[in-house]
Amino acid sequence: MIRRFGWIANMVRKDWNEHGEAFIVCSMIPFFLPFLEHAPDHWKRVALVFVTGVIAMYVGVLTFFNEQTYQTLELAVGLPVRPVYVILGKFASVYSVCLIATNLPMTILRDPHFIYLVNAEVLFLATLTTACSLLSDHRAMAFLPFFLFAGTWMNSKSIEAVETYASELAMYGYIATPVIFVVCVVVFWNDWRVR
Repeated sequence: MIRRFGWIANMVRKDWNEHGEAFIVCSMIPFFLPFLEHAPDHWKRVALVFVTGVIAMYVGVLTFFNEQTYQTLELAVGLPVRPVYVILGKFASVYSVCLIATNLPMTILRDPHFIYLVNAEVLFLATLTTACSLLSDHRAMAFLPFFLFAGTWMNSKSIEAVETYASELAMYGYIATPVIFVVCVVVFWNDWRVR
C-alpha cells in the first residue's frame, strides 16, 4: 500500500520537476488580482474565477500534452507500475497545482463560500480537461473545455446565469468531478489492458 503511494508521489514529483516553473507562474498570477486598486470587488472576483479556470485547463493540458508529444506516457505505463497509478499520479499533479493556485490567493479575500465555489470550478475544469487530454488521441480534444468555458464568458447572460446559480453549479461540479475521474481511470485502464 505504501509502495503504491510512493509511485503516485513519484509521478507528482516528476511533473513538478518538469513543469515546476510553469506551475509556480500559474500559482502566482491569481495572487495579484485581489490587489487591483480601483477595480470593484465584483470584478476582482470575476477575474479570479476566470483566471483560475484558465489555469486549471492549462495545467490539465500541459501535464499530458508533453507526454503525448514525446510519447513518454507509454514509457511510464511500461514501468513495473500499474497504469492506474501513473494516471492517479497525473491527476494528483494537476490537482496539487490547481488547488495551490486557487487557495493561496483566495485566502486574501477571506470568503469561505467564494473559495468553495472557485474550488468546485477549478476541480471540475481540471478533471474535464485532463480526461479529454488523456482519453483522446487527438491533441485538440483537450481544448474542448476551454472553448466551452470561453463561450460562457463571451455572453453576459451566461455570466449572469452562472452568478445566479453559482451554489447549485458548484454542487454539480463537486458531484461530476469524481464521476469524470473514475470514468477516466476505468476507460484508461481498459484501453491499456487491451493493448
